Amino acid sequence: MSVVWEPPVFAQMFPRRGEEQVAPRRPFQRPRPTEDEPTGEGTQRRGGGLFGQGFEQRREQRRQRIERARQMARRLLDDPNTPADVKAKARRLDELLTERDKLEGELVIKRQGFLHDHQPELSELRQLRERAEVLRQNLRSSREKAIAENLPKIQEMRRLTDEARQTAQELRQQYRGMRSGRSQEPEDN
Repeated sequence: MSVVWEPPVFAQMFPRRGEEQVAPRRPFQRPRPTEDEPTGEGTQRRGGGLFGQGFEQRREQRRQRIERARQMARRLLDDPNTPADVKAKARRLDELLTERDKLEGELVIKRQGFLHDHQPELSELRQLRERAEVLRQNLRSSREKAIAENLPKIQEMRRLTDEARQTAQELRQQYRGMRSGRSQEPEDN
């Protein structure tokens, strides 16, 4: 009887080909709203991407996934029954995650510096977005008001258009009938 060893946790962390995977988000892409998150009129959502509030939430989710992977690697390293090649991969994983943490720390500091340096521009963009929303709402209400005030004229114009279309169709039919009647009459010579 032979026993085949299978790494139980690696299969969860690294899906096999053909299995469904969640594609990573592209930078500067707005997150999709969740079912319990309102997105109707009157609600303001901050976009994700580089400057949105979702940055910290996504960062925390990544940190939790990385910590689970690190714990798995440490369990494999601590287990005396783990084969040497698997321990080597677990060590490599731990090294990669440590290096990644170091790089992420540097990038977070750079991001904070960028946000600090460009705070006036970001504030101006935020104000412009708010002003644009006010203008959009004003235009929408003005348009609805103009339509309501001119509704009788709009309805009369539609009625006249329909009547003109019907009259034009009747005239076309009469004209075709007159032309076809003339071509069928014998010539008197």
